[in-house]
Amino acid sequence: MENFLSLPGDKQKSIRDAALKVFGENSYKKSSVKDIADEADISKSMVFHYFGTKKDLYLYLVHYCSKVLTGPLTSIQKDLPRDYFERMKVATEKQMGVLKEEPFFLKFLTTMLSESDPEISEELQTYREYAASFQSSYALDDIDFSKFKDDVDLKVVLRMMVWMAEGFSRNVSLESEDTLDKYIDQFKESVELLRKNLYKEEYL
Repeated sequence: MENFLSLPGDKQKSIRDAALKVFGENSYKKSSVKDIADEADISKSMVFHYFGTKKDLYLYLVHYCSKVLTGPLTSIQKDLPRDYFERMKVATEKQMGVLKEEPFFLKFLTTMLSESDPEISEELQTYREYAASFQSSYALDDIDFSKFKDDVDLKVVLRMMVWMAEGFSRNVSLESEDTLDKYIDQFKESVELLRKNLYKEEYL
């Protein structure tokens, strides 16, 4: 990995984007190092030189995506709004901003969530547990729960938000920034609809 990290930033991005694209369009098993090398316009041997194995490359991408996606949220965690739905809007804006800079993230992450190859299953399970813990902490820590109607189950609300986000990620198009902005606006409209139905009247 040191060999890869010693490369200039633009060269790292070129190789990383190629790997994200190939893994995102295929399963782990069906993605070959040769396909990644061809996409990155480097030799297959150089991929092994940089990463060692296909598994190491894949897990590097998982770690990289996790770090880039959670970083902007972690940096503002002390200043987050206490209103649950306002916080979800902040998360959407921050993470969609990342997708504008990293167009191959979305397909990779969507494919990764359903990946079941036994060669990487243990590591992915660890990642999913971390992601779920971070998600819960970000969504619920220091939230003003008094705004919710008394009969609302917050765990159900969180689950609904996760399903909405996953559905959004599977259907969103990154063909242009305008298209992505449209999907962000639609997601915010859905969040606002939930707020109007789940908050007490005095907070609407």
